[in-house]
Amino acid sequence: MAKYNKKTQPLIQKTVTHQGGVGYTQKPEHELVGILAYGLENTFYENESEREERFKNLISNIASKDKEFVAKALVYARTVYGQRSVTHFGAVELAPFLSGDNLGKRFFSKRDRRENKGGIVYRLDDMSEILAAYFAKNGKNAPIPNAIKRGFKEAIENSDKYELAKYQMKGKEISLVDIVNLVHPSQTEKQGFIEVSVGEYLKSIKGTKWEPVVDINGKDDKDTIKIPTLHALILGLLKQFNTVEDKNTESGKIIAEKVIKGDITEEEAEIELNKVKSENFLQLIKSKKI
Repeated sequence: MAKYNKKTQPLIQKTVTHQGGVGYTQKPEHELVGILAYGLENTFYENESEREERFKNLISNIASKDKEFVAKALVYARTVYGQRSVTHFGAVELAPFLSGDNLGKRFFSKRDRRENKGGIVYRLDDMSEILAAYFAKNGKNAPIPNAIKRGFKEAIENSDKYELAKYQMKGKEISLVDIVNLVHPSQTEKQGFIEVSVGEYLKSIKGTKWEPVVDINGKDDKDTIKIPTLHALILGLLKQFNTVEDKNTESGKIIAEKVIKGDITEEEAEIELNKVKSENFLQLIKSKKI
C-alpha cells in the first residue's frame, strides 16, 4: 500500500437526497451559482435559514481559495440575473475576504452599464441594502470595512444627478445622505449642478454650518442660482426628474387642465393619459434611464 502518495477524494460523490434516494453532490462553485440563480427564499426541501447557512458556508469555503470567483459570481447574479437580496447578503459575507485587497474597492464600486464593467452597485439603492444587511449581521455600531467605504465613495462620485435624485432612499433607515455622510465623496463634474431659487437655498442652509457656496449678492429670492448636485442632495433640495412617476405626474396635470377647460371629456382624458404614459415609459427605456 502506498504510504505517501495517497488517493484523492473526488469532488463529486454519492449522497442521499432529501427523499432518501441516491444522488450526487455538486461542485461547490456550481452549488453557489445555483443559489444565486434562485435566491434564498424557502424551497420545498429547505427553509430560508437553512439555505442562508449553506450559502454562507459555500462563500467561506470558496472565497478562502478563490475570492475573485465569488466576487464575479455575485456581480453577474446582480447585473445579469437581476438578483438583489441574495447578492446583498452574499456581498456582506464576502467582505471579510476582501480586506486589504484592491479587489474589494472594485467589487463594491458602481457598475458601468454601457461599458459592462465595474462592481455590484448596479443601482445606488444597492448600497443601502448592502449596508442594512451588514449592520443586521454585525450590529449597528460595527465599523464599516474600508473596501465598502472606498467602493461606495467611488460609486457616488461616478453618478450623475439623475441617479442621485432618483435613489435618495428617503424614509429608509439608511438613506443616500446617510451614505454620503459615512463615505465623504467628492463633488465631481459628472454629478453636475442643479438650479434652485435663492429663497429656497437660503432657507435650506439657515441654522446649519453651511455658508452660501455661490455668490448671491444683489439677487432676489425668486432668482435662480446653480449649486452642485451633491450639495443640493445634502440640503434636501434635490428633486426627482425624468422618472416615470415624474413624467406621468406632469402629463396628468396637463391633461387635467384640458378637462377643466372643456377641451376633452374625462373618457378622452383617460385614453390620452394611458397613451402618454406608454410614450413616457418607452422614452426612458430608449434613453437607458430605466
